[in-house]
Amino acid sequence: MLVKKLDASLLQDLVDLNNDSPLRQGKVFTHYGKTLDQVTKDQADFLDRSDYICAYTGQELIGIVKLVYRGDVASILTFLPKARHNDKRPANALIAKAVELCEEKGMSYLTYGMFNYGNKRDTPLREFKIRNGFNEVLVPRFYVPLSIKGAVSVRLKLHRGLLGLMPHSVITILVNTRARLQAFYLSRCSSTSERSNRNRQMECSNPPAGSNL
Repeated sequence: MLVKKLDASLLQDLVDLNNDSPLRQGKVFTHYGKTLDQVTKDQADFLDRSDYICAYTGQELIGIVKLVYRGDVASILTFLPKARHNDKRPANALIAKAVELCEEKGMSYLTYGMFNYGNKRDTPLREFKIRNGFNEVLVPRFYVPLSIKGAVSVRLKLHRGLLGLMPHSVITILVNTRARLQAFYLSRCSSTSERSNRNRQMECSNPPAGSNL
């Protein structure tokens, strides 16, 4: 486990880490397939007050946390373990190291996104946060409409977003359906890609692969 600053070597490792799997937590991973330039742009924020906690097995990066400091609060901005190394529990090791680093730096809090996303409950991410000691901290938030459109939106509770309006049971059904559809789509794409590769091999060989000549 190493604490590093961003450099060219770490950026290339991040590209490889992004390409570990096209699916994460049952949905398409938006960073999958990004180029080095795109990853560099993604990581350009807050570099003057950030640390990268890197988990390695040998020379291979199997997980990373980007920790951003603001006052006495540290926030996890990037959290990306490598799925095919889950047996080594890099996610848990990264959180433990983040807590240790925060204590060394005198941080009062370590935050990791939202605890609940609207009415979406009992998610694997929420369970992971609970198991690693994160708790929900409620902060008052007030919405003041400045126009008729805003007043109507607040009256209809549209400011809560879809996840804040739909019941948990409906959200669960939609999430599970999305995960199955995306897995099916990716399996079809993979199958098509394999068939294309085989066709190219047959066309390029001399004589063609499978020929009786």
